[in-house]
Amino acid sequence: MATRDASSESMFVYAMRSSSVFCRPTCSARRPVRSQVRFFPTSAAAAAAGYRACRRCKPDTESLQRQHLLMIQRACQLLQETEAPLSLEHVARRVGLSRFYFHRLFKRYVGITPKEYSATCQFRRLEALLERGTPILDAIYDAGFSSTSRIYEKTGRELGMTPAKFKSGGSGLNICYAVVESPLGKLLVAMTERGTCMIEFGDSSSELMDKLMARFPGAKLVGSHPEFTMVLPRIIDLVDSPQSSPHLSHSLRGTAFQRKVRKALQNISQAPASPREVGPLSCGPAAVPRESWPGHEHRAEPLPRHACAEPRLCNASPAHSRSQPR
Repeated sequence: MATRDASSESMFVYAMRSSSVFCRPTCSARRPVRSQVRFFPTSAAAAAAGYRACRRCKPDTESLQRQHLLMIQRACQLLQETEAPLSLEHVARRVGLSRFYFHRLFKRYVGITPKEYSATCQFRRLEALLERGTPILDAIYDAGFSSTSRIYEKTGRELGMTPAKFKSGGSGLNICYAVVESPLGKLLVAMTERGTCMIEFGDSSSELMDKLMARFPGAKLVGSHPEFTMVLPRIIDLVDSPQSSPHLSHSLRGTAFQRKVRKALQNISQAPASPREVGPLSCGPAAVPRESWPGHEHRAEPLPRHACAEPRLCNASPAHSRSQPR
């Protein structure tokens, strides 16, 4: 009440003897003298004691925070159930908000943007379809992707492998994994050389390992790499602040948490070698060094991107160009 903490709105209301009015803990009215305050567990109890509701904070109606939470949950359900990607304007209109206000509200309560949440739901649908044995092209379009070129651009960082490899259970791949504690329970993170292939919550390490082996029966599990095990708890601490709203459902918070962990791992793997340029996630040049993978010494190093790019034409300045004889 002294700090007007929004998380205490559902816990109690307070009433003032002098004015016979009861308010929410977050009411913007001037704080009364402590000797004139009475506390009630609900607004109904305060009304039964003879107090009337404040006209400013309206404690007898649904709180603004509760209204926001219902809007966010409705938007998340819409993004989960709709296969085709929805525009920000469409989702905001469905929940009754402007697109700018809805975007800020979604980021504040969930911790990620609506676009990131929608992309996570799409790849979850794709993974489920591939696990059921659906043909790759059918799985891509049924998951809501508009073309195969877009999906193949993102599979490295979203699936950690190609759709064909994912469908075959990761046959022939080496998978590094680690199990750590998180605010939502045990968390397993598994990676291939291309990216993160699995982020899963569970009650125990054995349950998570069973899920990993069931999803990738053809892969070789190489265990926890020391640098990977070291960097993961630091990532958990970073993505846990700011937290998503504790009033959201566990599955919704889990989806947002998985997306933030995946994004942090991508930032680390793409970070430059200079410690000054790595930023707050400077736990090493990469989460899992390629040189540490079994069989890496037998593989040819891929060419850098600029080696395959088209040559650029340099426009020489006239002041620096050598004069040509006439």
